[in-house]
Amino acid sequence: MRLKPPRLGEIVAGAAGAVLLVTLFLPWFRATSGRNVDEIAFEAFAVLDLLLVTLALAGIGLLIAQMAAHAPAIPVGWATLTVLLGIPVTIWVLVSVLSPPGQSFEPLFALLGLAATAGVTIGALLSMRDEGFGVRPKPGIEATLSRTSERSGPEPLPVPDGPGPGPQARERS
Repeated sequence: MRLKPPRLGEIVAGAAGAVLLVTLFLPWFRATSGRNVDEIAFEAFAVLDLLLVTLALAGIGLLIAQMAAHAPAIPVGWATLTVLLGIPVTIWVLVSVLSPPGQSFEPLFALLGLAATAGVTIGALLSMRDEGFGVRPKPGIEATLSRTSERSGPEPLPVPDGPGPGPQARERS
């Protein structure tokens, strides 16, 4: 199987998804009730942690789908689902980080997790753009551009060769 090179949106979504998976095992919050206990994202969140894992895997899956798919419908559909999941999850993480109940957030890891969540969503949005946008140029675009700049109008029609009724023959009749 031949893999296609990924575009910018898929690279951003895949990298942010991998970073998000790693940050889920880092302490996002510090409990302030009596003792200082660090809580990783899996301990701090009830349902949001499952959505974060799903979003991270969706970002990585988008990268793989773009590289392996032979038709553009699969990556576009995958990107659409990733955006639909990513927007509410990113808002939920933003609210959770800015107002943790009874806890204070660990600035480095919580903001890294928030940035990775937003990165997956932004990467999926970039992936939904025009098929020509991305890291790799379309093949032959330079030749197409140079040919169009040399001509200023449409191609002239070819002159028929050989005997046949031409404009002069019609005038004689």
